[in-house]
Amino acid sequence: MSKVKNFPQRRRPIQTAPLSVVRPTFGRDECKHAHVEVDERLALVTCCDCKAQLNPLWVLGMLAREDERLHDRWMMLRAESALLADRKRAKCKHCGHMVEIHTGASYHQLLVARDRLKEEER
Repeated sequence: MSKVKNFPQRRRPIQTAPLSVVRPTFGRDECKHAHVEVDERLALVTCCDCKAQLNPLWVLGMLAREDERLHDRWMMLRAESALLADRKRAKCKHCGHMVEIHTGASYHQLLVARDRLKEEER
């Protein structure tokens, strides 16, 4: 008779939560590594300001987030431009001079127009 006791096997639960990315927080005196130098031959990334060796994947993620932010801003400007396509100037009721007009579009209207432009772009 064996003294070894078998425990029932349990499977790990399937992870359903979204992936969470830990982003570094920078203090007042810490370098934000905004200027980097990439050595393709040695596959090294160095901060030009503090001379620290950086993780290439972190730098790639930083560049991807910046690119996404700029693309979203560009799409918002295109959406506003599309809303203003036929209305660029109007005569002021008070002074009689021609003045540039703004869309007066809400943020939500700009988001809808941006999403429409993204779909048309695909």
